[in-house]
Amino acid sequence: MSFSLALQWITPFLEHCPSAPPPAFSPQWQDEPDEQVRFVSVLVSALQWAMQAEARQDALQNASHEISDALDWATEAQHLGYRNSASHIKRQMKGAA
Repeated sequence: MSFSLALQWITPFLEHCPSAPPPAFSPQWQDEPDEQVRFVSVLVSALQWAMQAEARQDALQNASHEISDALDWATEAQHLGYRNSASHIKRQMKGAA
């Protein structure tokens, strides 16, 4: 998702819009007689969605990098392999069968 690409595509419509568009699908939008203004309102909503989607993607990417960098995953995998091997004695809780 690219907010900047969406903004580039929408900018000409914004520049030629005769007035500030009301929020898409609001009562003001429904009462707006100018089809161009209503169309731009929907485009602005799409632009806001693109901005939020890009921010979400960036946050998920940053979180995945932080998780990846948080541990030495090769050592963790070896530890898990040892824990599941036959030489590892599994502990039992008192009173457990």
